[in-house]
Amino acid sequence: PTYVQTSAGLFLSESVINYKIGALGSEANVTIDLNNTISGSLNVISINLDSPEFNQTNTCVGAIASNSSCQITLSFNPKTVGLHHAKLQVNSDDVFDQNITMHLVGRGYLADVPLIYADINRSFASGKHQHLFGWGEMDGANGFVSPDYNATNDVNYTARIAKIGLTDIVDMDSGLNHTVLLDKDGDVWTFGTDVNDVGLLGQGNDSNSSTALQISNLHGIIEVAVGNETSYALDENGSVWAWGVNDKNQTGMLGGSFKTPTKIPGLFSILHIDAGHNFAIAIDDIGDVYSWGKSVNGELGTGAIALQHPDEKPTRITQFATILKISVGNTHVLALDKDGDIWAWGSNSNLELGRSGAADGLPTLMSSFGNVVDIEADYLSSFAILDDGTLRSWGSKLRGALGNGISSGSTQTPFTVPVNKIKAVSANYHHVLAVDENGTIHAWGANDAYQVEGLHNSDYLEPFETLFGVPEIETSA
Repeated sequence: PTYVQTSAGLFLSESVINYKIGALGSEANVTIDLNNTISGSLNVISINLDSPEFNQTNTCVGAIASNSSCQITLSFNPKTVGLHHAKLQVNSDDVFDQNITMHLVGRGYLADVPLIYADINRSFASGKHQHLFGWGEMDGANGFVSPDYNATNDVNYTARIAKIGLTDIVDMDSGLNHTVLLDKDGDVWTFGTDVNDVGLLGQGNDSNSSTALQISNLHGIIEVAVGNETSYALDENGSVWAWGVNDKNQTGMLGGSFKTPTKIPGLFSILHIDAGHNFAIAIDDIGDVYSWGKSVNGELGTGAIALQHPDEKPTRITQFATILKISVGNTHVLALDKDGDIWAWGSNSNLELGRSGAADGLPTLMSSFGNVVDIEADYLSSFAILDDGTLRSWGSKLRGALGNGISSGSTQTPFTVPVNKIKAVSANYHHVLAVDENGTIHAWGANDAYQVEGLHNSDYLEPFETLFGVPEIETSA
């Protein structure tokens, strides 16, 4: 048979992921060795690649002699921040294995600001020097003590930016009382307070920590997601690991709380994960969507409005489109399909599904308003980035979350936020961060803990170029 291997020598068969990180506007090369181990010549008929972010620069179409190899060279050139997927299919005349499929995942990032993350009462960003910084409520409230915290203050909130003693962080997410971080080497770190003794930090015990602790048995991770008190990690082989509270079947497994990361059975070839209040969602390599946990407002997408998963395991949602990305709010879900359209389901108390009506337990297509390349579901509102960098918002206007100058009411009609060339957006509990192609961080919404900026603590109803932008981050680094 024919084998596909990376240049590093890792065996790759169907549904195994090759993971690459690349900066926007630059290329990261991927090389794949196609080895012929049969006694006769092998003819490669075609090589198909279904992604605009991955491109073939050298192909292997044609004959490969016995015990010889050919190297396929791909370039990863991400257009937007976040994970991107591609499927490479090699078609040959090998009677044993005519079609070989390899799945690639790449993470795009903006060189000036590789990461932004809006937490409930705080903000995080990293700069060119790869240090992670935070501002807002960073003094230990709810267990969020920043490692190497260097800001001094006499109240519960800080008006200063705090340098956190971690570098090369590419992804992060937070729950009620803990934070999970992923570094570029695929290692996972956690810190926070395990209020209910459920193993929040994944250390095998009920420990609390104000500094980040590495989870020793998690490696090769490409994405993390956090619900209230349950955490998830997606590895480069397409498996999902879970730990923390399990009273609503949030881990997708039977039993009580899991204090160390445990692989969820029944999930294979997963390319993307996200988590909400007491549930989680995953996408596999063919664009199918799986859900598990507890539904209160139809967030599992199975049709039922209120339902605790009867099988205590992930269930495939009836296929409705080929989905590339999901974003989960508190109890509503957005899904981006391959055509740049958005599907939405779950709670609709503030029109966050982009339509009128009550909660919806089935994925429903939103009215199109352009070619969408990224999505973000907030607590009660929703956001989408178009291919030209336009940012749209809809749902709850509470505390200025939509950036339209209004602090009350809701709208189902997407509003064009007055910012340009946006490459990434992060929103959490009426507080929004967005970064443009120049690395400028725009922030708006709730600011009671100085999470927008550190001079005033009144809400911002429109985007503000935060004081904690790239120049300050670079200087501090």
